[in-house]
Amino acid sequence: MFVKELDLKRSKVVVVPESTDDLYRLSLILERDDLVYAWTLRTLRISDGLTERRGERVKAYIGIRLEKVEFQEFSEKLRVHGVVIEAPDFLHAQGSHHTHIIEPGKEVLIVKKSRFKRYQLKLLEERGRNWALILSVGEDETAISVLRDQGVEVLLTIHRSKGDIKTSIRERYYDYLSEVARKSLEILSRRELGVETLIVASTPLLLKWFREELNRTVLPQVRGKGYTIYEVEVSEGGIAGVYELLRSGKVQKLFRNLRIVFFESLMNEVFQRFSSSPEKVSVGLEEIELAASIGAIDKLIVVDNFLREHLSEELIIRIFEAVDRSRGEIIIVPLKSEAGLKLRALGGIVALLRYPLKYS
Repeated sequence: MFVKELDLKRSKVVVVPESTDDLYRLSLILERDDLVYAWTLRTLRISDGLTERRGERVKAYIGIRLEKVEFQEFSEKLRVHGVVIEAPDFLHAQGSHHTHIIEPGKEVLIVKKSRFKRYQLKLLEERGRNWALILSVGEDETAISVLRDQGVEVLLTIHRSKGDIKTSIRERYYDYLSEVARKSLEILSRRELGVETLIVASTPLLLKWFREELNRTVLPQVRGKGYTIYEVEVSEGGIAGVYELLRSGKVQKLFRNLRIVFFESLMNEVFQRFSSSPEKVSVGLEEIELAASIGAIDKLIVVDNFLREHLSEELIIRIFEAVDRSRGEIIIVPLKSEAGLKLRALGGIVALLRYPLKYS
């Protein structure tokens, strides 16, 4: 995210999102009643006094008071809906509804309804990248995924046809592994993907066979393009293998700065506390509100869809403001991750405490 201007006194920021991950971060920064200004297209309405008809679409700089944010994970568009508060007079748009469609490269001015929260400023500082392409090759299914800051995006799944049982096991897998290699090369050829790392995860026998196929068809095409390739053994492939891979010690060492890996270790800490120090973890809004009110929260962990759905509610606002005042950390976990799914199962929000609390 390129921050062109930041004025904390006026709670104002001008940003240019540079990737889909930046759009994801913007969706977490924006709140109901924020003011959002951007260049946009608006349809002219032409009236002769008796009837009104739609005219051409014209480019105009329009400000809206935000009512709703729509973001589809891994998409290139963030839709911001609201009521027009500022627009050229000839549009006669004041008080009507308008939707800003924000894409990478489009400049946006945001004026917050209140001061920036610390987690929002942290999100503004982050710069996204596609970390790795994962080929999780299983006996019957392969998942080709991109590891992003906002989670794991599954680009493609490939299923193996059973083949002729009279042929050898190696021959039965030949066409399947060839297709996986061919599709992988097609995806790696996409300039916009921007990954520098390729991780191949599979069972020991398939890993050996697939390595041969990669050496034969893929590596000659990508050699010299700066890819780093890692091989990791997993017990099964497909989507399940992707999540097993992210839990593996090798990948956590390779990508210790990756947010997805951090979120997984964070949720491990939550479950460890449940078993060893349950008084130092709070779940449920009633417990969390009490812990926040006395400054006991060290880390407030929230799944992203919970944040979008409830951030405008008075109780959530009080909790977030109390955590901010006590210098606690607010951490947003993407639902499109194993850690996010675990967190959703706990209600979408959980707090790690600075000291033990007992609730009557």
